[in-house]
Amino acid sequence: PIGRLFVIMEAGSGFIFLGLIISYMPLLDQAYGAREVGNQLILSRGGRPPSGIKFLLRYAGADRSEILRGTLREAESWMAAILQSHLSHPVLSFYRAQRLGQSWLVSVTTVLDACALLIAGGDGLPAAQARITYRMGLTLLHDLSTALGIKVDPRCPIRLTEAELPAVLVALKGAEQRLPLPPTASSLLVRLVRRYDVYLSALSRRLVIPLPSWIPAQDGAQDTLAGDELDGWDV
Repeated sequence: PIGRLFVIMEAGSGFIFLGLIISYMPLLDQAYGAREVGNQLILSRGGRPPSGIKFLLRYAGADRSEILRGTLREAESWMAAILQSHLSHPVLSFYRAQRLGQSWLVSVTTVLDACALLIAGGDGLPAAQARITYRMGLTLLHDLSTALGIKVDPRCPIRLTEAELPAVLVALKGAEQRLPLPPTASSLLVRLVRRYDVYLSALSRRLVIPLPSWIPAQDGAQDTLAGDELDGWDV
């Protein structure tokens, strides 16, 4: 009887394992696909290479403020979906994007950089939505770092320093973006960036994903903000 019991348990565990694999893999694939759809939508607005400044420059002008608000709301929903799926299945954090340099972590960084700029120097409805999206992004990074067991160093270097703020102002004024950053807002911007950059830095090291720079590239061959040229396509 004992031998038969072990044989039945062995056969049953095989069927159970097969059923779990059949049901588990499509679930991961669906969550991965939903993440990458939002990832591509954000990267298409963030330029190449992506940048929070270029993300905002696409919506320069008062007539596009409502569009910017809607885009930030969509980014908030996208990050909330990532938070739910990646906390339930942390292994999704290690799923790579299909194209090099287009990781979901880069998209989160781009959105948070844009939100930090709006909070520090913006006003109106886009800035109000930026605060909500910023909190969601900060929650995502904090909870995911905890779920993955990643230690965060609060004193680690961040991507934006006060010495680089003049270059940020030049980049914003270069395309007539109406987002003034007074001297009092400069320190606020650095504090906002530090709150999420410490988590981004830790996740970047663990997932081996390089983070985008704060200052947009000046090389016209790489920066597709104005033309959005696609190789091999006549647009």
